[in-house]
Amino acid sequence: MSGILCFRNIGQLVQAGAATQPGIRLRKNCALLVENGRVLKILKDSEVKSAGSYAQVVDCQGRAVVPGFVDCHTHLIYAGERKDEMVDRMGGVTYMEILEKGGGILSTVQATRKATEKALFDSARKRMKRMMALGTTAFEIKSGYGLNLHSEMKMLTVGKKLRDALRVPVTLTYLGAHAVPEGEDREAYLEEIIEHLPRFRGLADGVDIF
Repeated sequence: MSGILCFRNIGQLVQAGAATQPGIRLRKNCALLVENGRVLKILKDSEVKSAGSYAQVVDCQGRAVVPGFVDCHTHLIYAGERKDEMVDRMGGVTYMEILEKGGGILSTVQATRKATEKALFDSARKRMKRMMALGTTAFEIKSGYGLNLHSEMKMLTVGKKLRDALRVPVTLTYLGAHAVPEGEDREAYLEEIIEHLPRFRGLADGVDIF
């Protein structure tokens, strides 16, 4: 018996286009062979061999099979909630008005700074597992809710632990310039971020600014 996994009786197989061939392609009534986590072959369902030829056969029962989602902008690591702000937004209050009152990013910053590394890991892990169950297979995770060296490094350390624990592709982005911390000068804070950039080498895969 081979180590090949066979998905058969696929109603529709959605193939994402490559850079040279944009768009999508639909195949009907087909099967998909996977080996070591990689697509080996796509064939007609009628071409599937006996079940004993594969390590496992999954009957898709006519369902669609689609590529995994790649979420290239997430803020999965944070503490606190801002549900009340949604009511204000629905009432016409702008995000910048909420931010000026100490809400928005700044309210999440306060909660995230107080949270332990374990608390941040546990809550973010639940969010990631929920997203994975719904089809997300790769993540970009930004920091940005610490707005000081210690808390930003804490968030990205949690991100590395999530990547190791869940074994999925994760790109970590340092977003220290997500907002200006309450009571701080904008220019002075940007200079501080620039000064701290070398500290994030090996911890973050990239840097972003809002």
